[in-house]
Amino acid sequence: MGCGSKLEQSAPVEPVAEESIQEPVGTEQEVPAQSTDSDGFVDAYIPPAPGPVLYSPPPADTPQTVPQQVGPQQGEFVSAPSQASFGPGQAVPPGFQQAPPPPIYQAPPKKKSNALWIILGVVGGLLILCVILYFAVIRPIINRTKDIIEGEMPNVMETIISESVEETPEVLPTEAEVPLPTEPAGGSLIGSDTVWEGFPATAEEITAENAYRMEQGMRFGDGYSLAISYSPDGKYLAVATSIGVDIMDPNSGQKVKRLLDDEPVYDLIFAPNGDLLASTYDGIYHFTADSFESISMFAENAINYEMTLSSDGSILASDYYDVALIFKKTGQTYTYSHEIIDGEDYYVIGISPDGTKLASGNSDGELKIWDVDSGNLLKTINAHTDYINQLAWSPDSSLIATASDDDSLAIYNISSGEKVFSNSFDSTNGTAVVFSADGTKLIANGDYSEIAVWDINAGSLLKAFTWGDTYFTNLELNTANTSIFARNDYGQLILWDYETNQQTELAVNYIDAYYSLAISPDGSQYFYLDNNDLSMMIGENGEVVWSRVDERFDQMLAPAFSKDGTMLLGGTYHGYFNFLKANNGTELDYFDAHDDWIRDIAISPDESKIATASDDETVKVWDFNTFELLFTLEGHTDYVRTVAFSPDGQYIASGGDDETVRIWDANTGASLHVLEGHENWVFAVAFTPDGSMLGSTGSDDFVLFWDPVTGNQIRKIKTSVSTKYSLEYTKDGKAFWAQDGREVKLYDIEDGTVLVTLSGHTGNIVRVKMSADGTTLVSAGYDGTIRVWRVK
Repeated sequence: MGCGSKLEQSAPVEPVAEESIQEPVGTEQEVPAQSTDSDGFVDAYIPPAPGPVLYSPPPADTPQTVPQQVGPQQGEFVSAPSQASFGPGQAVPPGFQQAPPPPIYQAPPKKKSNALWIILGVVGGLLILCVILYFAVIRPIINRTKDIIEGEMPNVMETIISESVEETPEVLPTEAEVPLPTEPAGGSLIGSDTVWEGFPATAEEITAENAYRMEQGMRFGDGYSLAISYSPDGKYLAVATSIGVDIMDPNSGQKVKRLLDDEPVYDLIFAPNGDLLASTYDGIYHFTADSFESISMFAENAINYEMTLSSDGSILASDYYDVALIFKKTGQTYTYSHEIIDGEDYYVIGISPDGTKLASGNSDGELKIWDVDSGNLLKTINAHTDYINQLAWSPDSSLIATASDDDSLAIYNISSGEKVFSNSFDSTNGTAVVFSADGTKLIANGDYSEIAVWDINAGSLLKAFTWGDTYFTNLELNTANTSIFARNDYGQLILWDYETNQQTELAVNYIDAYYSLAISPDGSQYFYLDNNDLSMMIGENGEVVWSRVDERFDQMLAPAFSKDGTMLLGGTYHGYFNFLKANNGTELDYFDAHDDWIRDIAISPDESKIATASDDETVKVWDFNTFELLFTLEGHTDYVRTVAFSPDGQYIASGGDDETVRIWDANTGASLHVLEGHENWVFAVAFTPDGSMLGSTGSDDFVLFWDPVTGNQIRKIKTSVSTKYSLEYTKDGKAFWAQDGREVKLYDIEDGTVLVTLSGHTGNIVRVKMSADGTTLVSAGYDGTIRVWRVK
């Protein structure tokens, strides 16, 4: 049964540090051979994190905003190559609440004149008409024919939207047909890494003119897990993720199927007969048992954040905002019946196993019981003093267990309203509860990173399971009560044998954030550090070059490749600066650079200097070969988050939390300019390719451009999003890339016009990087994926 709070089911939690924001590396692992599925995908192996690791708070340059719901973005999510997608306005679910014709050429009025002037006027008019016809009709036909032949013609929507500067609304995709499950041939979809057929090996340089031909050519990452369910026969585990449904083998921990690829799934639940229901923005998909073939889709256009089934599977209740929708099974399908608790504030719902009652828990700690048929409120129990995060019915429908933010668990007798069990925590909230199949035990989250099993009648603790370093939010048992399937707050999954406590880690790496990202100069390799502390180098075809989990002091928070791509350089959380071999991750050297986090690094164009930006409010400049400290740049009054060299190596620019951009002499360390104009933290500075301008952006609506020589502000471009963590340019310097929610947008550098919008991520984008040769763009998002874009 899909369970968890409405918030937990609907969106990954974007991590926020207490005092600052991180960015999302230990033994080498053998990389299995790639496999190719029937659709032409190449599946790359991405190993799981080797085990529980210590959590490090997210870096100070990840968003400090209310978590965004993970929902599909504009465009159709299919497993074929997705062009840069451009969408119309936001669609509102029903039931709840041409261009002008071209001007007609008109000849100028005739003047009184003699015959010669009349003839010349007619001839001139005909010439003008011919010129107009050529440019207006004939030339476009020639160009169109050429583009079609070369396969470069953009579709009409791309052309229209690429000329618009309006923000693309967050609209979920619609699909003409229910997607069938995809099963890889010769191997499992581990890592959900895919390289699309035809992705160019030799890439074309990205310019403002050809960017409309960019396509997403590769995606890697398992996504972020949102909900879990155990099949009644114990054969399958199902995981709802930000990019589809994963079907897992509980014995091996391997992924065996992927359903609804690249579509966010909010909740899922197995029916008693083994059928699988999965809720998305578009509706609820119904799949057959075992084969997982599509049966139907129902509840169209209703966003069902949470689902709950009666024990016989005949009645389904789903959460549509603050309305519970009731569906009844007729034959092979579910049909809408009615809605109840309309307008009632609730946080979590659960239907009784006998299908007669629906329980809801709200933010005030009230537990309410409703009659499913009539919708009447039967009982209100003041169960807690804060949010009820989760509830569960006993198999006989007589008891309800609740987990609350008031740091407690409780069990109530529904008939009498009496509390029959309670437990309080010292260091965590109540987040997850489930009854055993025989109703004699309560399985719930314990204190931090613990799952506790209680004897309900005796009120005694029977056993506890511990793993990881955060609390659990979803718990599932198989019907034989022999194994426990759990999901924690980071989206990590673990499977326990109930009797032996033996753990089976699933061969996936569900994450919701990337703390760092780097791309090799030629765009052929990609490095990242994720929020499971896993560092990974990915090759050009999506294969794992190396991966490992490092101690925190070795984790690269600020990575960059050397100019020849053979070394990975990076600053770490503890202020060390590391040199690794890019092809295998071997440490070559290191030095101690700062006493605090290194947020960003920059390498001079001649590779003679390294600049490091740190939370200690300084930028330090080092000799690349000897590691000698050349000078310390002091002046910032808060964290320094970004640093860059000018293309000629004469200037260093830096920016940070003091809302200033500073320009320094790269040869002497002298402060040249203090640039004020930003209204919040500065996350990125970057010189244009010709060095004529310095761009800066951060936690305000603007990208500012400065003259690095005079320090004067040249222009101020307003964007449609208030927080941007990256600033990258096309190689021709005519346009710049910045993330905008779940999209990456290309802006004209002169007037701020949006030229191209790249869609595909299902969660907000946090990192964007361009390869030094200008051929490859890579983006990382809170949907737990990294996507690679090139001109096609």
